[in-house]
Amino acid sequence: MVRMVGFRNLVIHAYRKVDLAIVVSVIVDRLDDVIAFGDRVLGLTD
Repeated sequence: MVRMVGFRNLVIHAYRKVDLAIVVSVIVDRLDDVIAFGDRVLGLTD
């Protein structure tokens, strides 16, 4: 989860420096983490 928070921060705050290959890699190799992170974020908005 900590890695997803770091990835989120990079995408939000330094989006001009985001490497598309890294984004694709995260989605392909770590999709479960992306989904879990999204679920946690959505849970905070209830």
